[in-house]
Amino acid sequence: MFCIGCGAEGPTIDNFCLSCFPKHQRTVTLAAQVEVHTCAHCKRVLHGHRWEELGTEPSQYVPLLIEEALSVSGEGTQTVQVALANTEERLLRATVTVHRRREGLQWSEHLSTLVVLRVATCEVCSRRHGSYWESRVQLRATGRDIDAEELRLSQQWADELMRHLDESGTGDRQAFISRLIPQHGGLDWYLGSRSSGKALSRLLADRLGGAVTESVELHGRSDGVDLYRNVTLVRLPPYRAGDFVAIEDSKGTRSPFRVQSVRGGFTNLLDLRDYRAVRMRLADTLSLERIATPADLRRAVVVSQRGAEAQLLDPDHYSTITVLLPSDAPLGQEVEVLRFERDLYLVRGAPTVDDAQEDSTA
Repeated sequence: MFCIGCGAEGPTIDNFCLSCFPKHQRTVTLAAQVEVHTCAHCKRVLHGHRWEELGTEPSQYVPLLIEEALSVSGEGTQTVQVALANTEERLLRATVTVHRRREGLQWSEHLSTLVVLRVATCEVCSRRHGSYWESRVQLRATGRDIDAEELRLSQQWADELMRHLDESGTGDRQAFISRLIPQHGGLDWYLGSRSSGKALSRLLADRLGGAVTESVELHGRSDGVDLYRNVTLVRLPPYRAGDFVAIEDSKGTRSPFRVQSVRGGFTNLLDLRDYRAVRMRLADTLSLERIATPADLRRAVVVSQRGAEAQLLDPDHYSTITVLLPSDAPLGQEVEVLRFERDLYLVRGAPTVDDAQEDSTA
């Protein structure tokens, strides 16, 4: 075969020898200027129609974007090499070498382009910084304010959950707290996605022991589709683990119980009359009256003990009273007691605090 360009005899591609072919026939083209957009906040790179984590330095992602911007015609395979050189601030000169192979023949084509580095804001970061929200989670308690420890733990857990959802394998990038607003007696979280709102409400209800009520509200339309926001109320009971409540029986007699734990939709109680464990549905205990907290307990001197019965000195009237004990284990010199109405009740040991109220996210 003869080259129609120089007349040389030998292998040809489209009637041109390997030397003449790149001069007369180009199989690779590239725009004179390529724009690369990176987000000023999260450093993600616009890759097609998606913002992706492709690296933090131009040398990590510009070659990939240039290779994808190449227009290749004709049969064969190719490998691409990209060399970058700084020219001005946010401007790079890219020298591109494309090694092509077809029907056992190999040749190279050389191109160059100007890379313009643009700084923008991705959609998610725009929402993060623009008070955007799709879900509102309200934390309230029945008959009381959320106390300082519950406020501290709930905010800590919410921050940790958002980080976990954002960094997890599935990656909910809209798992962010847009606003946190203290309300009378509680807190309101405004969250970037409905799924993160549901996750937070479940977590708070499970760890603090509460009931969840969900509703939706219409806030607009987009392309003819209704857009909704979730509003979730996490309602805590009037007590915490370690508090004391009164329960009225069918005869109208009220008796004191200690709250052992609140979890999984149930409240675990200890009857201080006979130290019997009682389990009730959380929904059935939201109206119980809190009669005391651990800070309200008094200390009484143990006068004597015989088996599962002890004589105590009333801390108010200094009279000797007899109380039943949960066991015949020996008492110390003093014990904690709860005064309910006119009677004293022995409080043995520390309450079994629900895991949700420990300072842990395990």
